[in-house]
Amino acid sequence: MEPVAIPSHITEALGAAHDVLQSCDEGWHLFGSCALTLQGVGGLQVRDVDVLISPADAAKLSVHQSISDESGGGTCLFRSAHFFRLKHDTLDVEFMADMQVCSGGVWQPFHFETVQEVIHAGRIFYVPTLDELKQSLRLFGRAKDLARLKLIEDQS
Repeated sequence: MEPVAIPSHITEALGAAHDVLQSCDEGWHLFGSCALTLQGVGGLQVRDVDVLISPADAAKLSVHQSISDESGGGTCLFRSAHFFRLKHDTLDVEFMADMQVCSGGVWQPFHFETVQEVIHAGRIFYVPTLDELKQSLRLFGRAKDLARLKLIEDQS
């Protein structure tokens, strides 16, 4: 897919996320609508920036960035051992570690196997391949995820 124009409010939130992620020692991935946009999918409504980090880096963020862990139990579909929300002027940035997804009534670990570097606004961001992002959308299976899959297919 070709790059798409990324609105300034998303670029600003990505910059805030990138600044925080510089204290991480282990791999991290952007995912969700923001990662899809960085992968060239157009026409998405980006409401937040989702970041999957390691448990060790989650511990570092809580200490070095003074971000409170809001993990609390999750939802009927998602839960994380660590969940941090960085309130940014334009979009929230949500950091998750030890994330699990409930599929078929069974909780399973959620992580990405692939990583690609995407450069945006002079910064390197790590995102899964488009194929793996599509797999995650199928796994999540919500109406908005299936709509995103259709949008990707329509643009391919």
